[in-house]
Amino acid sequence: RQELVSGRIDFSIDVNHLVEEGIAQQTCLKDKLVIMCHKEHPILQSGISIESYLNAKHITVSARPTGRVFEDFILSKHGFKREIKLRCQQYQTAISMLAQTEYLLTISHTQALYHKKNYPDVNIYSIPAKIEGYEMNLYWDEEKSKEQEIVWCKAQLIEIMNTLQS
Repeated sequence: RQELVSGRIDFSIDVNHLVEEGIAQQTCLKDKLVIMCHKEHPILQSGISIESYLNAKHITVSARPTGRVFEDFILSKHGFKREIKLRCQQYQTAISMLAQTEYLLTISHTQALYHKKNYPDVNIYSIPAKIEGYEMNLYWDEEKSKEQEIVWCKAQLIEIMNTLQS
């Protein structure tokens, strides 16, 4: 909030959450989690079950060196817990690792589709459990809502996010 109000940043894109007074928000993306893995991953031989998924070796992506990641917050809402075996900072690194290892990557469907183009040996699969999707919102300082630059930039960001979903 402080960075938005101070003008240090104009926008933030984050998961849907309650915000303090004075912060405006608009949903800019609705997505769901999926699994990516090598098309010959052993888990596929018997079919992916929730048990095999949770017990598999997982790779995750986070700029933070430790702590839970976004995907685990969603999984934990449903009582699911997995063990992360490898953590890296970029999705491209994680996905390139999938082609050479027996790791699974839990990732947003939108990101998976984007990265899949460059990795023909890596496929996308549904998580074998009913897990609701999530929303990403665009946040900005409500007092700046009528500023021409903010209106224009917000429209551009929403258009980009809509393009990602198509």
